[in-house]
Amino acid sequence: MIKSRVYGDETKAFGGGGSTDAYQSFWQGGFEGADHLNSEGRPLCVNNMTGHLLRAESDYALLGRFGIRTVRESAGWRYVEVKDHYNFERIDARLLSAQKREIQIVWTLMQNGLPRDIDIFDAEMPERFARYCSAFAHHLREHSPLEQPVFTPINEISFVAWAVCRSNMLYPHVADAHSDRQKLKRNLASAAIQGCQAIREIFPRALFLHTDPVLRTAERVDVPPYSVGAADPHDERFDVWDMICGRLAPELGGDPSYLDIVGVNYYHSRSWNKSTGTGVHKFDALGTKPLSSTLIEIQRRYQAPVTLADTGHFGADRTVWIDNLAEEVVIAQLAGAEINGICLYPLIDRPD
Repeated sequence: MIKSRVYGDETKAFGGGGSTDAYQSFWQGGFEGADHLNSEGRPLCVNNMTGHLLRAESDYALLGRFGIRTVRESAGWRYVEVKDHYNFERIDARLLSAQKREIQIVWTLMQNGLPRDIDIFDAEMPERFARYCSAFAHHLREHSPLEQPVFTPINEISFVAWAVCRSNMLYPHVADAHSDRQKLKRNLASAAIQGCQAIREIFPRALFLHTDPVLRTAERVDVPPYSVGAADPHDERFDVWDMICGRLAPELGGDPSYLDIVGVNYYHSRSWNKSTGTGVHKFDALGTKPLSSTLIEIQRRYQAPVTLADTGHFGADRTVWIDNLAEEVVIAQLAGAEINGICLYPLIDRPD
């Protein structure tokens, strides 16, 4: 029987040839690093709240027993760029710990937060972000032997645009307006593209993992939704990935070479009840398509490897969730989809 890259043993077959070349391990872990201002304007640093910044080496050491050799970490633009200079102290401690424990870090350069003097809608923001990406890449070049690091320039652009424009989750937030949300998507996508360009000047072989959530919506929880066909070329869920690879808004400078890996973020609340505005916390409450179909669809659309970049559950449902994920990924692989990793996120419980 063929060895399974998902399960790591010979009890389940693996098909499709999903490459793990970008990563040191198929199973990965993510440390929640959100650092935005919340709805009250209070600054957050979840890595501080969980204690991870102080205990990174011991956290990495614990991963060995699970065979996890790749982790996702947030650099934190808001903390790195301070008063016209860059402070990489928060980065260096994790870099050193990771090197000692032979852990690969996939760096997210912006996870919701940005320096206070930058307007997220400002046309100058993308260029400012690119300068930060360049500085970060130069610093990494000096302190790491890596030739092909993996970066996520901006985490979940679609979510950030929704959270700013259609909720009060991120501060400052704006009025509910679809045009504002689309404008912000474009500005953030432009920043991510310019960030890719800046990093490639320092690391020509760098790889980019662009993450976004995959959601399904329905008007009622007791009736399966209409078929929200991801085959629809104008499906809004694909806006950001389409911008990154140049299919949509080509004036932003997108190119397929920047979409090395498609990062699918998929949680228990992936199904959304439009009538109540809340997530549906059951695996099949809305009769939605299985995860395997979504992974196959996205991989075929972009002809790029797919990473299940953020996924997880809480409490007793964690074991059921992980088993369900593994089965769906194997189904997708057997159908020929290149799925190259699963990242359990967050590895450390954090405030809601």
